[in-house]
Amino acid sequence: MKIPIGVQLYTVREEMQKDFIGTLKKIKEIGYEGVELAGYGGFTAEQLKEHLAEIGLRVTGSHIKIERLQDHLEEEIAYNKALKNEYLVCPWLKWEDEEECLLWAKKLNEIGKRVKEAGMQLCYHNHAHELKKINGRYGLDIFFEALDSELVKAEVDTFWIQHGGLDPQKYLKQYQGRCPLVHIKDMKDKESKAFAAVGEGIMDMEGIIKTAMDIGTKWIVVENDQPVPTGLVNIEQSMKNLQQMGIKL
Repeated sequence: MKIPIGVQLYTVREEMQKDFIGTLKKIKEIGYEGVELAGYGGFTAEQLKEHLAEIGLRVTGSHIKIERLQDHLEEEIAYNKALKNEYLVCPWLKWEDEEECLLWAKKLNEIGKRVKEAGMQLCYHNHAHELKKINGRYGLDIFFEALDSELVKAEVDTFWIQHGGLDPQKYLKQYQGRCPLVHIKDMKDKESKAFAAVGEGIMDMEGIIKTAMDIGTKWIVVENDQPVPTGLVNIEQSMKNLQQMGIKL
């Protein structure tokens, strides 16, 4: 199987705080082709663009808090356009009922329209809390159905889908054509539902990646919210396991 593999930089946040550029270099050495940003390290867009070009990493996307998307969207668009990043990703929302869920969908559609007009794409990244049922339906489904599928795509986090009790492969197929980015991390076991490096847990990683490829995913993004023993060691183990599965950049 051949698909570009990136890493969400939140996974190596501790290393990034100590040595932003040095950590990017190590990520490239491990074998990753791209990085999904979770902040900019205090660099200007031009500075970061030069560093990434020199290292040989592409930007797979950028996680941007809803407050920034609402209040500073033009700044975020300009910064990411300079990096040639196509995907702006809202990483977290929460709602208590259907009315609030639909209100957030309306707001994201409005933001997504402006992002699309700038030649870029807005996506939404899920966790498990959005799977809480509302009137017998999963909140995340209500949310996605209320979104304009062209204005707001999905970055499905397959770990959180399984954490919420659903089948990640079936969920990806449900939103075929709407998932340019897919997050992968493994689950240690059903009891603890603890995070694990890719290939070190119970999830069908090969099946998930194949399904993602089948539905038109552009990037697979490795993430680990609580990496053990460190972020860099964790993503290195993930890459080794991906290579042993036959996943090729």
